[in-house]
Amino acid sequence: MVLKHALPFLTLIAILGLMSAIIVQVLNYNLKKRILNRDEHNEHTAKILEQLSGSQTLKWAFLLFFGGMGLVVNEVLAYSPTQSAMPYGVEAIFLAAGMVAYYLVQRANQR
Repeated sequence: MVLKHALPFLTLIAILGLMSAIIVQVLNYNLKKRILNRDEHNEHTAKILEQLSGSQTLKWAFLLFFGGMGLVVNEVLAYSPTQSAMPYGVEAIFLAAGMVAYYLVQRANQR
């Protein structure tokens, strides 16, 4: 019963955490791009670029976002929870879509 009252709060925390992770990644990308466009490159610049490459956070942001979308779709679909494996398939498809989206973003960033 307590979880029922805490669920909106936990959902809000999860959404804000996901949004902040995405914003940090976008800002890191912009900073890295500005550093690379400068003419001067030295060891200090290389260290900064190494610290800014946090692709793990981006991967988890994509997985959590697409996983959440899969859970929302599962809530909307009509199925028999005791006799159907469809929720697992839907969630797996959304998680796989998140990994594909992450792969495409990483590949586009390497170019």
